Amino acid sequence: MGRAAKRQRKNETESVPADTETATPLITRLPFELVAEILLYSKSPADILSLSRTCKHFCATLVQNPVATFIWKRVRSQTTPPVPDLTKLGFSEPQLANFIYGGGKCTVRSPSCLYSTRIHFFF
Repeated sequence: MGRAAKRQRKNETESVPADTETATPLITRLPFELVAEILLYSKSPADILSLSRTCKHFCATLVQNPVATFIWKRVRSQTTPPVPDLTKLGFSEPQLANFIYGGGKCTVRSPSCLYSTRIHFFF
């Protein structure tokens, strides 16, 4: 009886098809106009803030792109209770959303600062 031939070891990269190695998520391939249309149905800037924190693509698209400002403004104008426009104080729209909805500790009044307290502080 002869010895069985050894099988050659496969590289880990050979088992994965070439298309999936560098594949990007399909949602990041959507045109900006379509992403904007979807986000305009958001109920709160907190939703957009959460999406912008999911990956580099959405951070670049929603936070670092000045064209996306209209999305933040429109959603902010539709929130209840209304969020005042603090961009005159030097906040950008994403910074304003982070300030109000970002969580974190308020260093002004107490460790657990609420939305209404943050807004009341400025007026």
